[in-house]
Amino acid sequence: MIRGPSPIYARAVFRRRRSVSPSFWRPILSREVELWSDLDASDQALLLERMARFVPDHRWEGVGGQEITPAVHAVVAAHACLLALRFEGDPYRNVRSIVVYPSTVVRRGRRSLGGGIEADGPMAIHGETRAGGPVVVVWNAASTGSRHPERGRNVVLHEFAHQLDVFDGVVDGMPLLASRTEELEWQETLGAVYDRIVAEPDPVLGRYAATNRGELFAVATERFFTRPAALVEHHPDLYALLRSFYRQDPVRRRSG
Repeated sequence: MIRGPSPIYARAVFRRRRSVSPSFWRPILSREVELWSDLDASDQALLLERMARFVPDHRWEGVGGQEITPAVHAVVAAHACLLALRFEGDPYRNVRSIVVYPSTVVRRGRRSLGGGIEADGPMAIHGETRAGGPVVVVWNAASTGSRHPERGRNVVLHEFAHQLDVFDGVVDGMPLLASRTEELEWQETLGAVYDRIVAEPDPVLGRYAATNRGELFAVATERFFTRPAALVEHHPDLYALLRSFYRQDPVRRRSG
């Protein structure tokens, strides 16, 4: 099994700016982020520390009348930082800004689906990520996913998982890893799951995960944190892969 995030993540350092006191976020997280209650005291303290750096370290933009409120900061930062909780550095150093829309965005025109596949026509989206560009999230989707993890969908986890994937400039479902051996294991496990879900509908990962391996990684990350018991039951090898990469065990966390 892989042993953790790539040293490239570890070498990335936080850009130091004035931070918000970690205690500021506690009441907001208790109210807005259901996964907050799953964390023990030490993980809560670590998450608060990361959030206090993450929020002032990025440019936040509200579009379409969306205000950037403390709740917006808390929901987005908490889930983004949860992914990086065990990392030694900042995997989001290439994120230029975080753009928040109030409701579903419709994209028009040709777009890449990955793997050389393109689509045309209007498409409703709840989030979007580009290498070296902004992370876009829709607030009503982010807020609902934050308060209802049992539904298995969380646009912030999804889009920031893409950022982990695209850190090396390629969206291929494989984040930066420490060794060639780990890369081969990742490719084998993810490839086997991908082949299965393309061949037949999957009750946990759903149809969208079969779009390409990049989307599989992002969707699997959502389920890993929001519906871990279902993921480990249906895809134990994939769960183990993500557990080693993120250095977290949500199943044990919830049963502890």
